[in-house]
Amino acid sequence: MLVLLYLLNTLDRGVLALVVDPVKADLAISDFQMSMLLGLAFALFYALCGLPIGWLVDRFPRRIILYLGVTFWSIATIACGMAQSFPQLLLARMALGVGEATLGPCAHSIIADKFPKHQMATALSIYTAGAVLGTGASMAVGGLAVAYFTQRPDLSFPFFGDLRPWQMVFVAIGLPGLILATLVFTFREPQRLHQREEVPTRLLPFLRERRAVLLGYAGSFALFSMLIYGALAWLPAYMERAFGWGPAEVGPALGLVNVLSAGIGTIGAGWLVDRLIARGHSDAHLQVFSASVLLATPVGIGAFLVDDPRVFLVCVFLLKMMAFSYIGYGAAAVQAVTPSALRGRMAAIYLLSLAIIGNAGGPSLIAFFTDFVFGDPAKLGWSIATALALLAPLALISAQLGRAPMRLAVERLRGEEASKADG
Repeated sequence: MLVLLYLLNTLDRGVLALVVDPVKADLAISDFQMSMLLGLAFALFYALCGLPIGWLVDRFPRRIILYLGVTFWSIATIACGMAQSFPQLLLARMALGVGEATLGPCAHSIIADKFPKHQMATALSIYTAGAVLGTGASMAVGGLAVAYFTQRPDLSFPFFGDLRPWQMVFVAIGLPGLILATLVFTFREPQRLHQREEVPTRLLPFLRERRAVLLGYAGSFALFSMLIYGALAWLPAYMERAFGWGPAEVGPALGLVNVLSAGIGTIGAGWLVDRLIARGHSDAHLQVFSASVLLATPVGIGAFLVDDPRVFLVCVFLLKMMAFSYIGYGAAAVQAVTPSALRGRMAAIYLLSLAIIGNAGGPSLIAFFTDFVFGDPAKLGWSIATALALLAPLALISAQLGRAPMRLAVERLRGEEASKADG
């Protein structure tokens, strides 16, 4: 059920990438303004609301919080379809960020209380495969929906009146979420591994004590997310500009690539991390990440330098299979050094770093290169390749620097848990 909700979560936020040019034309906005809608407007409020929601998750029933969140973000998706101006769409994307901020802390906390540590990377990778599947769904379903409504501009929704084709897509995708929100009541909430009265309020001391390993996570996972989320946001527009493909062609093609890369890369990487942990490699998360970055970087740069769309799609598949796999085991890495009573808040902090650095920074960084460095929308591929060449080495260095602190943090948590058990 959590995978399905994550798919819905990613579908609602990601479908905007398929209607970049129609939205730009109707609202008369630039690539940089579009990057704010794709990234900053959503990510800023996603990040700001994550911490207070994480605080609630550590104290109150997680299914209730999640039900309210799914309902709210579905309404916000519909509001995106009702927008008639850039400020209105900006506000709707902000509201979408508020609602979607509930899923991560709730899901991470539930899964971490449900599965033992030696299975956590696999479990969280299966869950986060919903993000990649959702991206694929947003491309496939969204692309077909754009094509369908574009061919039938005279259609209208009851109670919503006449809408442009891109607006109809948001309404059609947002409405089912109001029903799917009830899925949270189809499973039982697992018992917390700590008692309610033991919930600590000393988050800041914990952050100070673990600052070395947490900075390693931020510099590796969060920095690389800037590249991944930035590239994902602009991929449909790039294919339209570089190859002349429309949404009906781009959507299914990228959708298939995402589904395959999710199954092979995301889940496979989580399984590999758990195998390495079972063999005593407590820093396995950063080992696998480093190998993925080394393999993904040349493939990713090459993808945006080829002229054949088929070769491009193969390269994108390889890039996503290797590079996007960290989403699951990255969350598991945070939980591996976090006591049970802080799971919701630490999950929120992890997602906050991805949102601020990745979702907000990635699309805008690439748009900055396109508008202000190359000065040509046709150079979008060069912008993505440049960002990858600049930031991937920094993420790799950060991961290597974080390995030793991670090993120490894992051992320290084991010692603390053993002491509590003996007491």
